[in-house]
Amino acid sequence: MARGVLADFPNQPDALEVSARMYLRLGQSAKAAEYWNRCVALDPRYPYAYLGLAAVAISKGDRPEQIRLLRKALAIAPNAFEAQFELAKSLFEGGRAQESLEVLQNHVRDYPRSARGHVLLGAAYLKTGALEKAKRAYETAIQLNPDDDFPYVGLATVCARLGRAEEAKRYREKFTELRAGTLRESRGRHIGYDDMESARNHLAEVCTNAGRLYRAQGNLAEAERLCRRAAQVAPGDVESRQALAWLYGQSGRTTEAIRMLEQLARLQPSAPEYPLEIGRLYAELGQKDKADEWREKAHRLNAAKGQRPSAPAAALEK
Repeated sequence: MARGVLADFPNQPDALEVSARMYLRLGQSAKAAEYWNRCVALDPRYPYAYLGLAAVAISKGDRPEQIRLLRKALAIAPNAFEAQFELAKSLFEGGRAQESLEVLQNHVRDYPRSARGHVLLGAAYLKTGALEKAKRAYETAIQLNPDDDFPYVGLATVCARLGRAEEAKRYREKFTELRAGTLRESRGRHIGYDDMESARNHLAEVCTNAGRLYRAQGNLAEAERLCRRAAQVAPGDVESRQALAWLYGQSGRTTEAIRMLEQLARLQPSAPEYPLEIGRLYAELGQKDKADEWREKAHRLNAAKGQRPSAPAAALEK
């Protein structure tokens, strides 16, 4: 699949990126770096190449080089989600919490629903002694992802330092409860590991990335074929279905877009953006009862998270 993309687009950085990510996923970091360096040779302002090379650098334990490359990516694409988060994480883990805070403040401003961004922001505030700000950041992370155990241990630490012993105890108990569930799931995944499933997921990733490239080049038929292949080989793959939902929606194939969004709603039942978009599309078709049913579901999901109804997921527009 990767060779076919390169044959069709030999001088496109995006085509080289498909191969680079594939090699990195296979553990062949030197080969991945070779392809990303070829991207840079073709386009020195291609931010994904620096992101990829940063991943190679940290796999070798070279944090200063990783930080340099991530800053390079951000200079080109200041709002890049991955570059912001990975830079903040690397700075924090390298003992530079104050610098991490500056990056994270931009990150949560650009991506207010980034649960992991708020978790890391809470940790950075905690490290720098801003306890009330740390508490608010952890609480936001919990609103966004109530099943993540890490914010609770952070909140327990913050409350203990603030002298709020009862709150600290409650958060520690919640952390213990969630962590036990996480460990059970982790053991289950380990016991039930399926090498073929892993291979299918990898193929789906390559197909979806290739499909996005063909879509960007205007070849919608090939883009659809590749994303459908990805969805076929990996029944639980989200990104291929997001890409197909976007493609169908942009092509006026509303019924097919709804079918794909319904699959996504089953795969991610706590995500309100899919029911919201399904409701909108049913309204376009004049099917008011179904539109109201899906909008009500979106409302319930948003209410459960303590949020106002949101726009469709940005992922649908990738």
